[in-house]
Amino acid sequence: MRLALALFVLLLSAPPLAAQEAQCRRDLARASALIEEVHRRAPQFPTIDPYSRANKPLTCALLRQNHAALAAASVIMDRCLTGHERSKDRGQILNSIGDIDAAIAEICR
Repeated sequence: MRLALALFVLLLSAPPLAAQEAQCRRDLARASALIEEVHRRAPQFPTIDPYSRANKPLTCALLRQNHAALAAASVIMDRCLTGHERSKDRGQILNSIGDIDAAIAEICR
């Protein structure tokens, strides 16, 4: 009886499925925009010696911005995607975040 009551209360407190789907559509559009921001920043990276002292502040700022954008997109994808799509897309983002973390650790000391 307690389990049934707990499930009933949980169902009442959850937003309607249609509302969740609509929110996820908006949020996934935001995640897509965040990923696009990362792509738009790519040409801003110094192409000649990004490790030099002169380029380090710009390179590190861009890396940190990309990390924040991809981390936010990952949270949205984790919540709104399911199945293979979730595993594939979120996995790619997590790999990119790992690459960015490694670059930050190497360049931005």
